[in-house]
Amino acid sequence: MLFRSLLCAVISVVLVSASFAAPQPKQASIEASADQATVSALNGVTVFLRDGREFTGRLLEETPHKITIETTISGITVEMTFGANEVQSIERYEDTPERPRQPEREQEASEEAEGGWVRVPAHGTIGVELTKNFFETCVEKASNANAEVIIFELKSPGGYLYSLDEIYEGLQKAGEDIRIIFYVDDECFSAAALLCITSDAFFVGPNASFGSAVVIQDNDKGGVDAVNAKYASAQASIWRTRAERRGRPGLLVNAMMLVDTEIWADKSQSPWRLFTSRPGGDSRAELVVGDRAILSMTANEAVSLGAADDARDNFDHLLRELDLENPEREAVSGESQARTIIRTQQRRINDLDGRIEFINEVIDRINEGIEDESITVDSFRRDLIRVRSTLDRVRREMEQTDYVRFHCLLNGLTYEVIDEYKQSIDEALRMLR
Repeated sequence: MLFRSLLCAVISVVLVSASFAAPQPKQASIEASADQATVSALNGVTVFLRDGREFTGRLLEETPHKITIETTISGITVEMTFGANEVQSIERYEDTPERPRQPEREQEASEEAEGGWVRVPAHGTIGVELTKNFFETCVEKASNANAEVIIFELKSPGGYLYSLDEIYEGLQKAGEDIRIIFYVDDECFSAAALLCITSDAFFVGPNASFGSAVVIQDNDKGGVDAVNAKYASAQASIWRTRAERRGRPGLLVNAMMLVDTEIWADKSQSPWRLFTSRPGGDSRAELVVGDRAILSMTANEAVSLGAADDARDNFDHLLRELDLENPEREAVSGESQARTIIRTQQRRINDLDGRIEFINEVIDRINEGIEDESITVDSFRRDLIRVRSTLDRVRREMEQTDYVRFHCLLNGLTYEVIDEYKQSIDEALRMLR
């Protein structure tokens, strides 16, 4: 593992004078020659920064060291200049009517425009594409555009419980400013199903397939195992309470998460009347799920069991039933926002992986230098400082961004691990003075 190697290298250098030629930090390359310093204002660009932000506009000036664009922020046209070390990448296109200058803000609300809706395709894995940042950013942009409602069209095989908790808590706060609805007309399992059943408003389409939320964990063989019964029961209790808080049967959460839950239903009522065991007498209750099975539901079952608020044939049907003040207005393009957010998240993860790879490369060269005695103390000291600086940056990003933190945790990189090895590096640097 990376940090075990790092510790070995730090310990070794205290005993062995060594060095290697340290590589210079990689910076984003702004491709431009001298004769490209001034370019046509018709050139459109999207500049992606290393801190995750992005700006779309017209290219005004570009040199090997900087780029200047004209862009619009909150309706105001401004010029912005970025140095090469700030830029992650650049996308270029012709600024034509078919490709507007601000594709991500093409429907930005004016002060007079109010009401309407935002439709967001939320497709992916909870904790990977679908993160707290994803949902909160979408809700924030919809709220800023004065939308009445934001509708997440959820399609997901499930995901990670750690991220789900953060998403749930974030949406509880975000829902104070705008109505949030989940609409499912495809697969929605595991963590995604728990997110829906504990939401304020949840509707299903005719193709919905919903449920099956057994908590699992990775094993040493590359597969997965169910977690121990005590932990599974505790998690079921948490999500059962959250579902009941929204007026939905907590028993359904148990049946989705635990294999020892039995549900019987009297289908003569709507929604069905539920029982935890077969009722006596002349009850017409039928077995819905046995005590050795996990509950998954069709669209009709989700409504009849009380998991979903109601069924809607499609998005337009759902929209008509919401009784919006301005149903004709799409306040902002949710599809465009979703695409941009997921793309930006992936770019930051790639950048993070690049920094970790840089540390790996430094450690490999340190170990090689120790073995062939070609390393010097001065150059090694410089590289240790660079490694420590990179660890500091990784830690800051973990603190600031949920999906960066989760990506690190999945790879065994916790705050405690970073702090431990920073301390080891500091001790080595003191001994090398």
